[in-house]
Amino acid sequence: MEGNTGHPVFETVFGKIAVNICYGRHHPMNWQAFGMNGAEIVFNPSATVGSLSEPMWAIEARNAAIANSYYVAGINRVGTEQFPNAFTSGDGKPAHTVRPSI
Repeated sequence: MEGNTGHPVFETVFGKIAVNICYGRHHPMNWQAFGMNGAEIVFNPSATVGSLSEPMWAIEARNAAIANSYYVAGINRVGTEQFPNAFTSGDGKPAHTVRPSI
């Protein structure tokens, strides 16, 4: 789990909310920690794109909501984007790819 601020939950007029930012959604303990800290709604802003990550996004959000007994609001970017360069893994190597089925 990234960061050193723990898993804060904020009391609002709408309920107890938390924010699980982007890549943190891949880590079940992040979701669990927000629930243990009393979250009723967890927002998950993300910049998900790609054939590997995008299908998992909705599944991870639903699973987190069910497993932790709170609501999840999955917010992904919107609109059409143009990328002049191919995505990389950050070290210049190709981005994650899905292996073809056999």
